[in-house]
Amino acid sequence: MRGFPFGARAGRLSIGFCAGIALASGTTASAQTTTPEATRTVEPVLEEITVTARKREESVLDAPLSVSAFDATKLENAGLFDVNDIAEVTPGFSFSEQGNVWPGRLYSQIFFRGMAVTNPTPKDQVGALFVDGIYYLGAASSLNTFDVERVEVLKGPQNAYFGRNTFGGALNFIMRTPTGEPRTNIETDVTHEGSYKMAFGNEGTLVPDKLLYRVSLSKYHKAPFYTAQDGGQLGEQNSTNVAVTLFAEPTDRWAMRLRVQFGEDEDGSPAAAFLPGTQYNTCGGTKPYSRYAEDGTPTTVYPNNYVCGRVPTISQLGEKVVTRNTSLNSPTLAARGFGSLLTDIVRYKSFESYLASNVNPAVVAITRNLLDEVPDLDGLGLHRKYWLTSLNSDFTLTDSLTLSALFGYNRAVTFQAQDLDGQDAEAQIQINANKSVDKSAELRLTWDNGGPLIALVGVNYYEQLYDGSFTGVLSVRPTGAVIVGLNGNSNGTQAEVLGFFGSLNYTFLEDFRLTLEGRYQKDTVRNVGNRLDIQEVSFTDFLPRVIVSWLPEGRSTNVYASYAKGVIPGQHNAALFDPTILPSERDRLSSTLGAKPLLDSEELDAYEIGWKQRFPDLGVYFNFAAYYMEWQGQKLNASLPVMLVDGSITNKTLYVPADIDLQGFELEAGWRPTHWLELEGTLNWTDSEYQRGLDNNVRTLSGTGNVKGLRIARFPEWSGSLAGTVSGVLGTTQWDWYSRLDLRYTGKQFVDPANLAYIGDYVTANLRGGIRNDNWRIEAYVRNLTDEDTWTGGARLIQLIDNASQGILLSAPDKREIGLRISVDF
Repeated sequence: MRGFPFGARAGRLSIGFCAGIALASGTTASAQTTTPEATRTVEPVLEEITVTARKREESVLDAPLSVSAFDATKLENAGLFDVNDIAEVTPGFSFSEQGNVWPGRLYSQIFFRGMAVTNPTPKDQVGALFVDGIYYLGAASSLNTFDVERVEVLKGPQNAYFGRNTFGGALNFIMRTPTGEPRTNIETDVTHEGSYKMAFGNEGTLVPDKLLYRVSLSKYHKAPFYTAQDGGQLGEQNSTNVAVTLFAEPTDRWAMRLRVQFGEDEDGSPAAAFLPGTQYNTCGGTKPYSRYAEDGTPTTVYPNNYVCGRVPTISQLGEKVVTRNTSLNSPTLAARGFGSLLTDIVRYKSFESYLASNVNPAVVAITRNLLDEVPDLDGLGLHRKYWLTSLNSDFTLTDSLTLSALFGYNRAVTFQAQDLDGQDAEAQIQINANKSVDKSAELRLTWDNGGPLIALVGVNYYEQLYDGSFTGVLSVRPTGAVIVGLNGNSNGTQAEVLGFFGSLNYTFLEDFRLTLEGRYQKDTVRNVGNRLDIQEVSFTDFLPRVIVSWLPEGRSTNVYASYAKGVIPGQHNAALFDPTILPSERDRLSSTLGAKPLLDSEELDAYEIGWKQRFPDLGVYFNFAAYYMEWQGQKLNASLPVMLVDGSITNKTLYVPADIDLQGFELEAGWRPTHWLELEGTLNWTDSEYQRGLDNNVRTLSGTGNVKGLRIARFPEWSGSLAGTVSGVLGTTQWDWYSRLDLRYTGKQFVDPANLAYIGDYVTANLRGGIRNDNWRIEAYVRNLTDEDTWTGGARLIQLIDNASQGILLSAPDKREIGLRISVDF
């Protein structure tokens, strides 16, 4: 934090929160007794949001699963602009732009209930992003909430309905559907740092009672908060979105909606810092940690040349630590006669002339084809273009039977160039290019005659191409010899998924419901890139979910218990396809460690109990869920000795399956005691523990690769939020005034899989207030009120200058911003 200790500020925030509520209470109470117009303010009421988490409309209360929902009003009132904002107020859900090691918006990651994959890419996640119920392979960090009707966050396995990549949960953006009433909404938002948001939407009728339209445009600019030592700006982000929606009702039984969206992201170098372990060595080889040796026996390790304990904050280190190379003009390269090398490679995508003669021509061709498809870059940063297309159709066959169809086509291409080592020294520049294309189609039939039984059956087909990722990179090392290295794309995949799903929902004994859901799914996966020698492989799985719930009539209660199974399809252990490996070695690795040439699917057995309650007369609600989950077969990387056919022994990096137990609870609650006061809060506790597994990075940091007893990194054990809103009538006008304070708590989270270094807990505060009527909103706000400077994320990274030690790459937080938001709806 910048200025004073965390504990003191947390106390001041709490005191300020209570004092603000108390002051508003007195002021508003006085206003109510002296201003008759105040009576036009609505009476306390709990508004229930309708969700489609189970492919049909039902309230959050009636849905027997852990789901957090935000409609457009809730998003606007809380100032929730993107996925990161939503994650801060949603228990059991987290989001990081630094999804992998690298900061910025290249590889973001969605976390559910503490689960994370070890090497996240858009295609490898524990949770999936959906737009209007259609899976989107691209980056969640590109989307905003301007054109959103509702956001649903579904926690726990959702494979039965949504299929692929919903192992831990699903995030579903439901976009606005035109209503037929002529409507225009305009929003502008500016801050003193230079950030801004601008948005425009218009909807109306093209053919009366038959064809409606909506068009929207949004532009976002995030100002750079930090300056690198070479003078370049860090942290700038730019996004543009354009969308067109058509809604047709050819008959009173048939409705269709077509939506097309184009988006573009253009970012500069990310705001991040690298802390070399040799320089910030708080381990010192003297701090003992209890661990397990790789043979399973207890041991004590003494890490060295790394950070042990809490990672220092920016104010403790000095802001100059946030730096990296930002320019294509490299003095080091120029001194060696390669002054135009970075410009040629980044700006013009011309690299062939710099390659060594022994580079595989097939790899060069793969890279060239990919680079020709991605957008251009002017300098170090990121450039992404994406297209989202969806068609939804509902046909009412009878009063009880509805046929629904979904069709989707999405495409994203990304080009990024970054300073890979994250330091001022010119050591390594990396080029990333990737392309994702996904197509989906779904048909489902729903039967509901208002009786005790609701039935649904459906079929879904999904096709995916992901070309690129970490191995589709171009690396330049300016120190020492000038080396232009090129790896072919070995992490790209093509996938075809065919699924059949259904559900039966039966009400018995008046107040009890039994829900049986299931999905039979076949995944066919093949590699693309320089692993075309590996044949395609298929996995078939049955994914059930069983729910029993109690909803007593007239009590606004839902108590439920459920079991669900989640699956991440298996994949090839590419290193074991090396023909020089002794065949008996494959059998040994498979029987002792589970490191098979073809890895089994990862499986999750999830048990959940929940209690949702509403007390309308008291203005109180809460949603509570507790869970226990067993994750089997998580893929970790381990370097293991392998005997070759010639009798020699070499190390091979393999995927080795690991098992994890997870448990926790999630709580959302609110209280609206009067029309002028509303309190909301969330609380999340997540615990995870490895039962078995080997990991290279754990071995490097602590001396043993055994992960038993460790927790999954980069997800806090505790987190929560608290919001208070006071409002009232502005004199005798038709305007209301309001003020809202948000406190968001993020607990301690480890940055490395060895559980040595951690980012300490911290609180951020946002304050907003303004006036509004039926058409206008004028609001002033402060984000990061106390200028909190604790890192927002981090990950272990080898020190690339010498490749001999470890360090931590950290994402810097946004500084305090004071802003003004004005919106009009007419």
